[in-house]
Formats: sequence, C-alpha cells, structure tokens
Amino acid sequence: MKLGFDFFFGAAMFAWGLACILFPQWWYKQVSPDQIARDRKRIKMLGYILTPLGIVLLLLHFLTS
Repeated sequence: MKLGFDFFFGAAMFAWGLACILFPQWWYKQVSPDQIARDRKRIKMLGYILTPLGIVLLLLHFLTS
C-alpha cells in the first residue's frame, strides 16, 4: 500500500480539525471577551468542517488502495 497525497492531506486535515475543536484557545489572540467568543466559534466551526473532510480523504485512501 502506497501512502500518497490523499493519505497525508487527509491525516493533516483530520488532526488540524480535531485540534481546532478541542483546543481553540491555541489559535486566537486574547484581546477582549467579545472577540474571544467570536474567534472561538469561528475556529470550532473550521474544525467541524475539516474533521469530516479529513475522514473522507482517509476513507477514500484506504478503500481505493
């Protein structure tokens, strides 16, 4: 089984998505409480988008190889 672009890109998207969901405080600068709440929501939404995309790419890799 050859590890190609889809595997590494899918794994990176999955890991980055989980990090955005579980640790959103890593990705924003704390300025004001309103901005923190807004940034946290945006970063978690990015994680909710990236995680399934990463899973789909990993499934595509493993099911087609």
